[in-house]
Amino acid sequence: MNTIGGVGFFPFGVPGSLRGDVAEARPASGQAPGTRQAAAPGAAIRLDLGGAGTDAETRLRERLGQVVGVLHRDAAERDAVVGRMMDALRGRLDGADAVEIRVTSLRVDHGGAATVTQPVIEVGTVKDGRVGAEDTSVFALDGRSAGLGAAAIAEGWRHGTFASRQDLPPAPDADAGLKAAREALERLRALRK
Repeated sequence: MNTIGGVGFFPFGVPGSLRGDVAEARPASGQAPGTRQAAAPGAAIRLDLGGAGTDAETRLRERLGQVVGVLHRDAAERDAVVGRMMDALRGRLDGADAVEIRVTSLRVDHGGAATVTQPVIEVGTVKDGRVGAEDTSVFALDGRSAGLGAAAIAEGWRHGTFASRQDLPPAPDADAGLKAAREALERLRALRK
């Protein structure tokens, strides 16, 4: 486990011993599917939004800056990453009691060609002690959305790591180069005759 600002996080997924407490996506009695209990203390970077002082958006921007600052030392780069994340989170803080930030992992399956696992940053809003998949965003380390919908987020909570499938672009036609070379040879042969 690593720490940021004294709070522990697991950089590549939630250990199996914590999945039942932290990453559970099955609804509790009376709860809608695609929600989970707020994380146990120390299992997520938690920012309580209640109380007086700095507004919630500014406090979230500062906390995200601390998290992202571990990965992006350059201030301009860090600010750009946090800016992209804040743009995606705009409007999500309304009615939220807290925000939970977790560094976890995303496994991207490219069919039979490759599977890539990368760290991602999960940001979810806590409302009435629960985090809803629809109120959660998953970001790549550059601050852009990882492109996961609510169903994929809820599934990721169940397994302790997020997953997606992306098809690789089609390979360039290997025969096209060979065909062009053969045509060029034929033109040369025709010139020689």
